[in-house]
Amino acid sequence: MMPGPTNCPMNSQQEAALLLDYCAGRLEAGAARDVERHLAECARCTEFVAGQQALWNVMNSWQAPPVSADFDRHLDGRLRETDSLLWIERVTRALRPAFARPPLALAAVCLVMAAGMLLRNPRASVAPSVDSHARMEQIEPEQVEKALDDMQMLRELSSAPSTDAASPKTL
Repeated sequence: MMPGPTNCPMNSQQEAALLLDYCAGRLEAGAARDVERHLAECARCTEFVAGQQALWNVMNSWQAPPVSADFDRHLDGRLRETDSLLWIERVTRALRPAFARPPLALAAVCLVMAAGMLLRNPRASVAPSVDSHARMEQIEPEQVEKALDDMQMLRELSSAPSTDAASPKTL
């Protein structure tokens, strides 16, 4: 039994399959009559069925173009051609137009050589800056000795017992 207009098959995917079966002609005669009665009452389902029938008509009328007589031979030749090429041949074939101009080819060769040099020797020695070197030379041995003496005096002060805490306070 087909649902009434208040319970439209378009409200549920499961029931919408009934409309698709109707459009495809897969429903039994009784079920098809129920769908047709519902379509008389429901504009939404009528529009859906009309769209589906138009789609089915277009799909049924479409004809694939004929295949040429030598299609298999051309396809086989193309497949053999791509299988026989090494990957380097495919790359160089694609880059041939770029290397047609000598300046572009020269720039590419220089770029490859520079990349090779960088990859061969990635740790280039960096000379220390003049400022950091000059700074190290300015420190005199006397300055180091004075700094060590100051540190020793601070250690002694921090480890000496406090005399203020031991004596009683008087007012």
